[in-house]
Amino acid sequence: MECKKGNLELYKEYLTCLEWMYLKFGKFCKEISHKLAFQGYLILLPLLLSSQDFGNEVVINTSLVVLAHLLSQLAEIELNWSNSFAVLNQGISDLPPDVLTWPSLLASQSSEPIGIAVLIFSYFYCISSSREEVALPLLAPLIQFIKCLHSQSKAGCIAKELSAPLIKALWFSFAVII
Repeated sequence: MECKKGNLELYKEYLTCLEWMYLKFGKFCKEISHKLAFQGYLILLPLLLSSQDFGNEVVINTSLVVLAHLLSQLAEIELNWSNSFAVLNQGISDLPPDVLTWPSLLASQSSEPIGIAVLIFSYFYCISSSREEVALPLLAPLIQFIKCLHSQSKAGCIAKELSAPLIKALWFSFAVII
């Protein structure tokens, strides 16, 4: 799909179909989620959120939901994290539209749904892009994320332990970047 403003109606229809597919057949969408990720949808969906050309509310809201479904399916497959949709959907819906600011939210929102959503997004974004120049800017925010978690745990501010899927995403993110 070519990213042009003239295709707005097509985007709306296509995203609505994807959202419906995830809602009706979510447990059967794992393979499709992998294909969408590796076809560039982890780049396209945030682009639709941040582009002035696509400032349509339906496109933005549907993109957010589809992105949350896509990431939750990938997290279930790759990170063994079932029932991740609620956390990822909440985190993604609270993200600012400018994708370039997302990595900076890792440290400041580390134990919140926003930080978790950015971590999961960053991991799958790095994997699906498989280009070093895409992954390297995420290294410093990931280190800050870990430092923030460490300082919160020393101060007793973290209500619960970091879950295994998130630890796995952190480790794999470092493996992909370094």
